[in-house]
Amino acid sequence: MGRWINLAIENDCEVRKHTGYCSIRPGADRGAFLKNHGRTFTQASSVARYRRVGLRAQAAKLFWFDSIGCALGGSQQDDAKILLKHYRAMCGGNGKATTFVSGFKTNPVDAAFLNGHMIRAMDYNDIYWKADPCHPSDLIAAPLALCESEGLSGKDLILSTIIAYEIEMRLCESGRPGVREYGWHHATLSAFAAP
Repeated sequence: MGRWINLAIENDCEVRKHTGYCSIRPGADRGAFLKNHGRTFTQASSVARYRRVGLRAQAAKLFWFDSIGCALGGSQQDDAKILLKHYRAMCGGNGKATTFVSGFKTNPVDAAFLNGHMIRAMDYNDIYWKADPCHPSDLIAAPLALCESEGLSGKDLILSTIIAYEIEMRLCESGRPGVREYGWHHATLSAFAAP
């Protein structure tokens, strides 16, 4: 963990060169770093450990199978067809990421949006009920688009899916009261958890 903290301090202070902002002064001790970063550091360090642990790949694969089934059904909905037609007209289809069913190629952000919409279109996707509810599979399209566009492996796809699920579920569990009680839709958490 100490090596990770030193790396994080170096990277944090490296940001100053580009933005003029650094949350701690160069040469600050580890205690100051931990005090300044609290929950962010805790969350980031737990995610960093995932690279070294043989994770829950079978569960992630089941999430994927379920989401692909939802996307197949969602792709047949009128709103998904309208979105795809619109994006084809706007983008031309020469990107690095593929949309489900149609094979339309576009940039990773648009592919993640279109695929995510297909997964969610019929509202049959998974739900996490332990605390403030969420649909973690809302996140699945982002790792796929990223991994495909960057030429990453299936292992990277599974790992990024697991990390996204873990982050969103932990955000749901840590919020008391939940985001809905503050007037936000629970899908707001997806913006913080998507790769």
